[in-house]
Amino acid sequence: MTGEKITPTLRTVRGYLPTNNPHEDLYRHGLHRVATEYGATCLYIYIWMMAHTIGELHDVLEQLAIDEINHMTKFWGFGVWAYPNTSLQRVLSIFIKTRRQSEVRNNLFRTLARMMKTLNWRAWTLNNKITLLLVLFYTITRLLKWNNTLTPQYLGELFGMNH
Repeated sequence: MTGEKITPTLRTVRGYLPTNNPHEDLYRHGLHRVATEYGATCLYIYIWMMAHTIGELHDVLEQLAIDEINHMTKFWGFGVWAYPNTSLQRVLSIFIKTRRQSEVRNNLFRTLARMMKTLNWRAWTLNNKITLLLVLFYTITRLLKWNNTLTPQYLGELFGMNH
């Protein structure tokens, strides 16, 4: 959009390194997916709100936000279906384990740090930081409200047999 040439930054994709607990591996991966899609959703909503555009650019930004919302809710819904007994305590324990893992394994905190560096978060104005934090808060409250509607019967209809 600016006419500047993009210089891609190539990253090496890390392979899957299983532990001795595939059930927890899948849970951790799903949690990572939900967290990254949640971050992308909030970021696109923020960009869409802050763009002050109309017309085609506004429509493109809106579609990107809708697409990320779609991804986030699918991963979330599948996670609730696959792991119906998840609690805040379990989520926090996974985050703590993830934080302690070596750099070889997927680490949500490393992903967050890389994203904040990419976004140049430190250079953002206080107003912009507060706005994004409000979008994060608003989005999670809406997501949790929606989560309360995800009954085992409804999820069974979407994904298959109930557990």
